[in-house]
Amino acid sequence: MPLSAVAELTSQMVRIDSINPGPAGEAVPGPREADISRFVLDWLRERGLQAERREFLPGRFSVIAVVPGAGPKRLLMDAHTDTVPVEAMEIEPLSGDIRDGKVFGRGACDDKGTLAAMMVALASLVDDGVTPPATIELLASGDEEAGFRGIRDWVAQGGCADGAIVGEASELSLIAAAKGALRCKVRTHGKAVHTSVPELGVNAVVQMARVICALEDSLKPRLAAREHPLLGTPRLTVAMIDGGRRANIVPEACEIDLDRRVLPGETRESVLAELDATLAEVAAAHPESRIERVEPYSFVIAPECSLDDPLLLTAARALEEERLSGEPQGVPYTTHASVLAEAGIPCITIGPGSIDQAHSPNEWVEISQLEAAVRIYRRIFETFGGTDG
Repeated sequence: MPLSAVAELTSQMVRIDSINPGPAGEAVPGPREADISRFVLDWLRERGLQAERREFLPGRFSVIAVVPGAGPKRLLMDAHTDTVPVEAMEIEPLSGDIRDGKVFGRGACDDKGTLAAMMVALASLVDDGVTPPATIELLASGDEEAGFRGIRDWVAQGGCADGAIVGEASELSLIAAAKGALRCKVRTHGKAVHTSVPELGVNAVVQMARVICALEDSLKPRLAAREHPLLGTPRLTVAMIDGGRRANIVPEACEIDLDRRVLPGETRESVLAELDATLAEVAAAHPESRIERVEPYSFVIAPECSLDDPLLLTAARALEEERLSGEPQGVPYTTHASVLAEAGIPCITIGPGSIDQAHSPNEWVEISQLEAAVRIYRRIFETFGGTDG
Protein backbone atom coordinates (compact mmCIF):
# COMPACT_ATOMS: atom_id res chain seq x y z
CA MET A 1 0.00 0.00 0.00
CA PRO A 2 1.58 3.31 -1.02
CA LEU A 3 2.53 5.52 1.91
CA SER A 4 0.77 8.49 0.30
CA ALA A 5 -2.47 6.72 1.18
CA VAL A 6 -2.09 7.92 4.76
CA ALA A 7 -2.36 11.59 3.75
CA GLU A 8 -5.51 10.94 1.72
CA LEU A 9 -7.04 8.89 4.55
CA THR A 10 -6.28 11.64 7.05
CA SER A 11 -7.89 14.18 4.73
CA GLN A 12 -11.00 12.02 4.29
CA MET A 13 -11.47 11.69 8.05
CA VAL A 14 -10.87 15.40 8.69
CA ARG A 15 -13.78 16.12 6.33
CA ILE A 16 -16.11 14.14 8.64
CA ASP A 17 -17.47 16.27 11.48
CA SER A 18 -16.72 14.38 14.70
CA ILE A 19 -16.74 17.18 17.26
CA ASN A 20 -17.16 15.81 20.76
CA PRO A 21 -20.58 16.87 22.09
CA GLY A 22 -19.12 17.55 25.54
CA PRO A 23 -19.62 16.11 29.02
CA ALA A 24 -23.43 16.01 28.64
CA GLY A 25 -23.29 14.80 25.05
CA GLU A 26 -24.69 11.37 25.81
CA ALA A 27 -28.14 13.00 25.93
CA VAL A 28 -28.02 14.50 22.41
CA PRO A 29 -25.10 12.84 20.60
CA GLY A 30 -25.94 13.90 17.05
CA PRO A 31 -24.30 12.12 14.10
CA ARG A 32 -20.70 12.90 14.89
CA GLU A 33 -19.11 9.83 16.44
CA ALA A 34 -21.57 7.63 14.56
CA ASP A 35 -20.43 8.99 11.18
CA ILE A 36 -16.69 8.76 11.79
CA SER A 37 -16.96 5.31 13.34
CA ARG A 38 -18.97 4.04 10.36
CA PHE A 39 -16.32 5.38 7.99
CA VAL A 40 -13.49 3.72 9.95
CA LEU A 41 -15.39 0.44 10.15
CA ASP A 42 -16.12 0.33 6.43
CA TRP A 43 -12.55 1.33 5.50
CA LEU A 44 -11.08 -1.48 7.61
CA ARG A 45 -13.52 -4.14 6.43
CA GLU A 46 -12.98 -3.22 2.80
CA ARG A 47 -9.32 -4.09 3.32
CA GLY A 48 -9.99 -7.49 4.82
CA LEU A 49 -9.67 -6.70 8.51
CA GLN A 50 -11.88 -8.19 11.22
CA ALA A 51 -13.62 -5.13 12.64
CA GLU A 52 -16.67 -4.27 14.68
CA ARG A 53 -18.35 -1.17 16.01
CA ARG A 54 -19.12 -0.94 19.73
CA GLU A 55 -21.66 1.48 21.23
CA PHE A 56 -20.33 2.86 24.53
CA LEU A 57 -23.17 5.40 24.96
CA PRO A 58 -26.40 5.82 22.98
CA GLY A 59 -25.44 6.90 19.47
CA ARG A 60 -21.71 7.00 20.29
CA PHE A 61 -19.27 4.38 19.08
CA SER A 62 -15.73 3.05 19.09
CA VAL A 63 -14.34 0.70 16.43
CA ILE A 64 -12.22 -2.36 17.17
CA ALA A 65 -10.16 -4.24 14.58
CA VAL A 66 -8.00 -7.30 15.20
CA VAL A 67 -5.18 -8.95 13.26
CA PRO A 68 -4.43 -12.34 14.88
CA GLY A 69 -0.81 -13.02 15.74
CA ALA A 70 1.34 -16.13 15.82
CA GLY A 71 2.11 -15.91 19.53
CA PRO A 72 0.27 -15.34 22.80
CA LYS A 73 1.01 -11.63 23.28
CA ARG A 74 -1.41 -8.87 22.44
CA LEU A 75 -0.66 -5.26 21.45
CA LEU A 76 -3.27 -2.50 21.66
CA MET A 77 -3.07 0.47 19.28
CA ASP A 78 -5.33 3.27 20.51
CA ALA A 79 -6.24 6.53 18.76
CA HIS A 80 -9.38 8.60 19.09
CA THR A 81 -11.94 9.71 16.53
CA ASP A 82 -13.45 12.80 18.22
CA THR A 83 -12.21 16.38 18.03
CA VAL A 84 -12.61 19.65 19.91
CA PRO A 85 -14.91 22.39 18.51
CA VAL A 86 -14.03 24.48 15.46
CA GLU A 87 -15.44 27.92 16.28
CA ALA A 88 -12.08 29.62 16.84
CA MET A 89 -10.39 28.20 13.75
CA GLU A 90 -8.83 30.55 11.19
CA ILE A 91 -8.85 28.05 8.31
CA GLU A 92 -11.74 26.10 6.84
CA PRO A 93 -12.05 23.62 9.72
CA LEU A 94 -13.23 20.52 7.85
CA SER A 95 -11.52 21.09 4.52
CA GLY A 96 -8.90 18.35 4.81
CA ASP A 97 -6.75 20.39 2.42
CA ILE A 98 -3.49 18.75 1.33
CA ARG A 99 -0.87 21.37 0.48
CA ASP A 100 2.66 22.43 1.37
CA GLY A 101 3.44 18.92 2.58
CA LYS A 102 0.68 19.04 5.21
CA VAL A 103 -2.91 18.01 5.84
CA PHE A 104 -5.00 20.84 7.29
CA GLY A 105 -8.17 20.88 9.37
CA ARG A 106 -9.63 20.08 12.77
CA GLY A 107 -8.38 16.68 13.89
CA ALA A 108 -5.54 16.45 11.36
CA CYS A 109 -3.04 16.44 14.21
CA ASP A 110 -5.34 15.48 17.09
CA ASP A 111 -5.96 12.67 16.37
CA LYS A 112 -7.04 11.59 12.91
CA GLY A 113 -3.55 11.63 11.41
CA THR A 114 -2.36 9.18 14.02
CA LEU A 115 -5.43 7.00 13.56
CA ALA A 116 -4.90 7.02 9.79
CA ALA A 117 -1.27 5.94 10.22
CA MET A 118 -2.32 3.06 12.48
CA MET A 119 -5.06 2.01 10.04
CA VAL A 120 -2.76 2.08 7.02
CA ALA A 121 0.01 0.20 8.86
CA LEU A 122 -2.43 -2.46 10.04
CA ALA A 123 -4.05 -2.85 6.63
CA SER A 124 -0.63 -3.26 5.06
CA LEU A 125 -0.05 -6.37 7.18
CA VAL A 126 -3.17 -7.98 5.77
CA ASP A 127 -2.41 -6.77 2.26
CA ASP A 128 1.08 -8.30 2.42
CA GLY A 129 -0.14 -11.53 4.03
CA VAL A 130 2.04 -11.02 7.12
CA THR A 131 1.14 -12.73 10.39
CA PRO A 132 2.59 -10.62 13.21
CA PRO A 133 4.23 -12.24 16.26
CA ALA A 134 1.57 -10.75 18.56
CA THR A 135 -2.12 -10.16 17.99
CA ILE A 136 -2.65 -6.52 17.07
CA GLU A 137 -5.85 -4.80 18.22
CA LEU A 138 -6.72 -1.35 16.92
CA LEU A 139 -9.12 0.73 19.01
CA ALA A 140 -10.53 3.81 17.31
CA SER A 141 -12.06 5.21 20.47
CA GLY A 142 -14.65 7.90 21.05
CA ASP A 143 -14.97 10.60 23.70
CA GLU A 144 -11.28 11.27 24.36
CA GLU A 145 -11.83 15.02 24.34
CA ALA A 146 -14.43 15.05 27.12
CA GLY A 147 -14.58 12.04 29.42
CA PHE A 148 -12.37 9.14 28.21
CA ARG A 149 -15.58 7.12 28.08
CA GLY A 150 -14.65 5.17 24.95
CA ILE A 151 -11.42 3.82 26.43
CA ARG A 152 -13.07 3.26 29.81
CA ASP A 153 -15.72 1.16 28.08
CA TRP A 154 -13.00 -0.91 26.40
CA VAL A 155 -11.45 -1.64 29.80
CA ALA A 156 -14.84 -2.34 31.41
CA GLN A 157 -15.69 -4.80 28.62
CA GLY A 158 -12.62 -6.88 29.52
CA GLY A 159 -10.07 -5.34 27.20
CA CYS A 160 -6.55 -6.57 27.88
CA ALA A 161 -3.11 -6.33 26.31
CA ASP A 162 0.55 -6.97 27.08
CA GLY A 163 1.34 -3.45 25.95
CA ALA A 164 -0.37 -0.44 24.40
CA ILE A 165 0.64 2.40 22.12
CA VAL A 166 -1.50 5.46 22.67
CA GLY A 167 -1.48 7.54 19.52
CA GLU A 168 -1.20 11.23 20.36
CA ALA A 169 0.91 13.92 18.76
CA SER A 170 4.47 13.46 20.04
CA GLU A 171 6.47 14.45 16.92
CA LEU A 172 7.30 10.72 16.80
CA SER A 173 9.13 10.92 20.13
CA LEU A 174 8.90 7.96 22.48
CA ILE A 175 6.77 9.04 25.44
CA ALA A 176 7.24 6.79 28.47
CA ALA A 177 5.58 8.92 31.15
CA ALA A 178 2.84 11.53 31.40
CA LYS A 179 1.34 13.57 34.17
CA GLY A 180 -2.02 12.65 35.59
CA ALA A 181 -4.61 15.14 36.77
CA LEU A 182 -7.01 15.77 39.62
CA ARG A 183 -9.75 18.37 39.27
CA CYS A 184 -12.00 19.51 42.07
CA LYS A 185 -13.89 22.51 43.42
CA VAL A 186 -13.29 24.46 46.62
CA ARG A 187 -16.11 26.57 48.04
CA THR A 188 -16.21 29.29 50.67
CA HIS A 189 -19.43 30.14 52.46
CA GLY A 190 -20.19 33.55 53.93
CA LYS A 191 -23.18 35.63 54.99
CA ALA A 192 -24.92 38.00 52.59
CA VAL A 193 -25.79 41.50 53.78
CA HIS A 194 -26.11 44.92 52.20
CA THR A 195 -22.74 46.35 51.21
CA SER A 196 -23.49 49.50 53.21
CA VAL A 197 -23.02 47.42 56.39
CA PRO A 198 -20.43 44.79 55.36
CA GLU A 199 -19.33 44.29 58.97
CA LEU A 200 -22.60 42.45 59.59
CA GLY A 201 -21.82 39.81 56.98
CA VAL A 202 -19.04 37.46 56.00
CA ASN A 203 -17.49 37.98 52.56
CA ALA A 204 -17.01 34.63 50.81
CA VAL A 205 -14.89 36.23 48.08
CA VAL A 206 -12.43 37.59 50.66
CA GLN A 207 -12.32 34.14 52.23
CA MET A 208 -11.54 32.64 48.83
CA ALA A 209 -8.80 35.20 48.26
CA ARG A 210 -7.11 33.87 51.41
CA VAL A 211 -7.48 30.32 50.10
CA ILE A 212 -5.92 31.25 46.77
CA CYS A 213 -3.03 33.04 48.46
CA ALA A 214 -2.38 29.98 50.63
CA LEU A 215 -2.37 27.73 47.57
CA GLU A 216 0.03 30.05 45.76
CA ASP A 217 2.31 30.91 48.67
CA SER A 218 2.27 27.73 50.73
CA LEU A 219 1.28 24.67 48.68
CA LYS A 220 2.84 25.51 45.31
CA PRO A 221 6.37 26.00 46.71
CA ARG A 222 6.15 22.55 48.32
CA LEU A 223 5.12 21.04 45.00
CA ALA A 224 7.98 22.81 43.22
CA ALA A 225 10.46 21.09 45.53
CA ARG A 226 9.64 17.68 43.97
CA GLU A 227 10.87 16.60 40.58
CA HIS A 228 10.45 13.58 38.32
CA PRO A 229 13.31 12.90 35.87
CA LEU A 230 11.00 12.89 32.82
CA LEU A 231 8.09 15.04 33.97
CA GLY A 232 9.47 17.80 36.15
CA THR A 233 7.36 19.05 39.05
CA PRO A 234 3.67 18.75 39.96
CA ARG A 235 1.56 21.74 38.96
CA LEU A 236 -1.42 23.46 40.57
CA THR A 237 -3.67 25.94 38.77
CA VAL A 238 -6.67 27.91 39.96
CA ALA A 239 -8.51 27.56 36.67
CA MET A 240 -11.92 29.13 37.30
CA ILE A 241 -13.59 31.33 39.92
CA ASP A 242 -17.22 32.27 40.51
CA GLY A 243 -18.54 34.42 43.35
CA GLY A 244 -21.04 37.11 44.19
CA ARG A 245 -24.41 38.10 42.75
CA ARG A 246 -24.60 41.89 42.69
CA ALA A 247 -22.32 44.81 43.51
CA ASN A 248 -24.48 45.88 46.46
CA ILE A 249 -24.56 42.46 48.17
CA VAL A 250 -21.75 41.02 50.27
CA PRO A 251 -21.18 37.67 48.55
CA GLU A 252 -22.33 34.64 50.50
CA ALA A 253 -20.60 32.07 48.26
CA CYS A 254 -17.52 31.70 46.10
CA GLU A 255 -16.20 28.71 44.18
CA ILE A 256 -12.97 27.85 42.39
CA ASP A 257 -11.96 24.96 40.16
CA LEU A 258 -8.51 23.52 40.72
CA ASP A 259 -6.39 21.57 38.25
CA ARG A 260 -3.61 19.61 39.95
CA ARG A 261 -1.15 17.83 37.65
CA VAL A 262 -0.01 14.58 39.24
CA LEU A 263 3.31 12.70 39.14
CA PRO A 264 3.77 8.91 39.09
CA GLY A 265 3.31 7.52 42.59
CA GLU A 266 0.93 10.26 43.68
CA THR A 267 -2.55 9.03 44.50
CA ARG A 268 -5.95 10.63 44.71
CA GLU A 269 -5.74 10.31 48.49
CA SER A 270 -2.27 11.82 48.83
CA VAL A 271 -3.11 14.80 46.61
CA LEU A 272 -6.32 15.53 48.49
CA ALA A 273 -4.63 15.17 51.90
CA GLU A 274 -2.10 17.80 50.93
CA LEU A 275 -4.80 20.15 49.65
CA ASP A 276 -6.93 19.61 52.76
CA ALA A 277 -3.99 20.40 55.02
CA THR A 278 -3.51 23.75 53.28
CA LEU A 279 -7.21 24.58 53.57
CA ALA A 280 -7.11 23.66 57.26
CA GLU A 281 -4.27 26.13 57.77
CA VAL A 282 -6.44 28.91 56.31
CA ALA A 283 -9.41 27.91 58.45
CA ALA A 284 -7.26 27.89 61.59
CA ALA A 285 -5.88 31.36 60.87
CA HIS A 286 -9.35 32.75 60.08
CA PRO A 287 -11.94 31.07 62.32
CA GLU A 288 -14.81 32.92 60.64
CA SER A 289 -14.03 31.08 57.40
CA ARG A 290 -16.23 28.26 56.17
CA ILE A 291 -14.25 26.32 53.55
CA GLU A 292 -15.54 23.26 51.72
CA ARG A 293 -13.45 21.06 49.49
CA VAL A 294 -15.76 19.15 47.13
CA GLU A 295 -15.01 15.60 46.04
CA PRO A 296 -13.02 15.51 42.76
CA TYR A 297 -15.00 15.34 39.55
CA SER A 298 -12.02 13.98 37.63
CA PHE A 299 -8.89 12.00 38.49
CA VAL A 300 -6.47 10.03 36.34
CA ILE A 301 -3.15 8.63 37.47
CA ALA A 302 0.22 9.53 35.98
CA PRO A 303 1.29 6.61 33.75
CA GLU A 304 4.92 5.56 33.63
CA CYS A 305 6.30 2.72 31.51
CA SER A 306 9.31 0.82 32.80
CA LEU A 307 12.42 1.61 30.78
CA ASP A 308 13.09 -2.11 30.31
CA ASP A 309 9.55 -2.95 29.18
CA PRO A 310 9.58 -5.10 25.98
CA LEU A 311 7.24 -2.77 24.09
CA LEU A 312 9.27 0.32 24.96
CA LEU A 313 12.47 -1.38 23.81
CA THR A 314 10.80 -2.57 20.60
CA ALA A 315 9.51 0.92 19.87
CA ALA A 316 12.90 2.49 20.57
CA ARG A 317 14.52 0.21 17.99
CA ALA A 318 11.80 1.00 15.44
CA LEU A 319 12.38 4.74 15.92
CA GLU A 320 16.13 4.38 15.64
CA GLU A 321 15.73 2.48 12.37
CA GLU A 322 13.86 5.56 11.14
CA ARG A 323 16.88 7.63 12.30
CA LEU A 324 14.85 9.16 15.10
CA SER A 325 15.62 9.26 18.80
CA GLY A 326 14.54 6.26 20.85
CA GLU A 327 15.26 8.06 24.12
CA PRO A 328 12.21 7.91 26.44
CA GLN A 329 10.61 11.26 27.26
CA GLY A 330 7.76 12.61 29.37
CA VAL A 331 4.85 14.96 28.62
CA PRO A 332 2.86 17.24 30.94
CA TYR A 333 -0.59 16.44 29.55
CA THR A 334 -2.93 13.51 30.16
CA THR A 335 -3.84 10.81 27.63
CA HIS A 336 -5.63 7.48 27.49
CA ALA A 337 -2.41 5.98 28.87
CA SER A 338 -3.65 6.96 32.34
CA VAL A 339 -6.71 4.72 32.03
CA LEU A 340 -4.76 1.86 30.49
CA ALA A 341 -1.96 2.05 33.05
CA GLU A 342 -4.53 1.98 35.84
CA ALA A 343 -5.78 -1.27 34.27
CA GLY A 344 -2.25 -2.68 34.52
CA ILE A 345 -1.29 -2.34 30.84
CA PRO A 346 2.20 -0.96 30.08
CA CYS A 347 1.75 2.08 27.84
CA ILE A 348 3.84 4.30 25.63
CA THR A 349 2.80 7.16 23.36
CA ILE A 350 4.04 7.68 19.79
CA GLY A 351 2.29 9.77 17.19
CA PRO A 352 2.90 12.14 14.27
CA GLY A 353 2.45 15.87 14.66
CA SER A 354 3.18 18.38 17.39
CA ILE A 355 1.05 19.00 20.46
CA ASP A 356 1.43 22.68 19.57
CA GLN A 357 -0.90 22.06 16.62
CA ALA A 358 -3.54 20.18 18.61
CA HIS A 359 -6.66 22.35 19.14
CA SER A 360 -4.96 25.21 17.28
CA PRO A 361 -6.75 27.68 14.93
CA ASN A 362 -4.69 26.42 11.95
CA GLU A 363 -4.38 22.75 12.82
CA TRP A 364 -2.24 20.65 10.52
CA VAL A 365 0.04 17.62 10.43
CA GLU A 366 3.09 17.03 8.26
CA ILE A 367 2.69 14.29 5.67
CA SER A 368 6.32 13.23 6.15
CA GLN A 369 5.54 12.46 9.79
CA LEU A 370 2.39 10.56 8.85
CA GLU A 371 4.38 8.42 6.45
CA ALA A 372 7.16 7.85 9.00
CA ALA A 373 4.53 6.84 11.56
CA VAL A 374 3.23 4.15 9.18
CA ARG A 375 6.74 2.71 8.85
CA ILE A 376 7.37 2.85 12.61
CA TYR A 377 4.08 1.17 13.51
CA ARG A 378 4.65 -1.50 10.87
CA ARG A 379 8.10 -2.31 12.30
CA ILE A 380 6.60 -2.60 15.78
CA PHE A 381 3.87 -4.91 14.48
CA GLU A 382 6.47 -7.17 12.88
CA THR A 383 8.69 -7.45 15.97
CA PHE A 384 6.69 -7.04 19.19
CA GLY A 385 6.01 -10.40 20.77
CA GLY A 386 8.73 -12.15 18.77
CA THR A 387 12.14 -13.32 19.91
CA ASP A 388 13.46 -9.76 19.75
CA GLY A 389 10.42 -8.06 21.23
